[in-house]
Formats: sequence, C-alpha cells, structure tokens
Amino acid sequence: MLAGFAETLYIQVFGLFAYQDHQPLTVAGYPIFVAFVNGVPPFLAAIVYARLIPLLGGWDRLAILGVVPVCFAAGSFGNGWLYLAARHSGEDPSMAPLTALALLSIVGVFGMITFAARLAELERPSGQRRTGGSAQSPGSM
Repeated sequence: MLAGFAETLYIQVFGLFAYQDHQPLTVAGYPIFVAFVNGVPPFLAAIVYARLIPLLGGWDRLAILGVVPVCFAAGSFGNGWLYLAARHSGEDPSMAPLTALALLSIVGVFGMITFAARLAELERPSGQRRTGGSAQSPGSM
C-alpha cells in the first residue's frame, strides 16, 4: 500500500518517472502488481533478519548490511523477470500475456514470501509452529 502511494506521488504528482507504454492492471495510471513486486525486499529481509540476527555476534553482525540488497535482487529476479522479458520483447507487446505475467508475478510474490517464512521456520501468529507436517504448540514438544 505504501509503495503504491509513494509511486503514485512521485509519478503523477511530481512527474519524476513515467511507465513506458501501456501497463496491465492499472488503477489511476499505476500498475498495481508493481506494488506487490516492490514489497518483496522488505518482507524477505525481515524474514532473513529474524533468523540471522540471533545467530550473529560482534563483527559478524556486519553481514546484515548485505541482506537488503540481496533480497532486492532476489525479489526482482525471482518475480519480475518474466514480465520484464515480455514487456521488452517488442515495440508494442500484447496486453493479454502482459496481464497474465503480471498476475503470475503477484502469485510469485506470495509464494516466495511463504516459502522463505517456512524455510526460516518462523512461528505462526497463533503460536504454533509447523514441524514435520503437523502443527504443534510450543509447550507440547
């Protein structure tokens, strides 16, 4: 939501940037799927930080400086590259494949975040943790 607001502000109000040609899934000229793709790096970094920070101490904590750039690259490559390849495939690509790939990017965003959270074995909001296919509460182990 914040990404969409910020991009709308600096694109439509300040005119600092313009999306090329026509984009799929737009609301007020803003391609909504971009907010999902741009939201990956902070979520992914938070998941990595949740697992990495408790493991590091002293000078090793400097390693956390590289987390956000790596997460940004993972999000861009992992979710946006198919759409960008189609977008730049010709002078005026068809809107049907662009729309399908934009929707696929949104699905990829949720898949990547879910996979990363499961890989990190983060606790669920209800206080349950997934282990070996069955959910157990922390006190029942």
